[in-house]
Amino acid sequence: MGLLFINGGLNKFFNYMPVPEDIPEPMLKDFQAIMEIAWLMPLIGLAEVAGGLLILFPKTRALG
Repeated sequence: MGLLFINGGLNKFFNYMPVPEDIPEPMLKDFQAIMEIAWLMPLIGLAEVAGGLLILFPKTRALG
């Protein structure tokens, strides 16, 4: 579970997973609006990586 969060968070920085071509139009508009806020996606990615690391280690699993 923690590795999935880390993978998703790192993808927000390095964009190594392709975006599907058949995204519904309303969802695409929402995603483009979020991408216009330059600091938001790195913040979400950082939170996902931090949460994934917390879940990965047993002593901090309750904090993740």
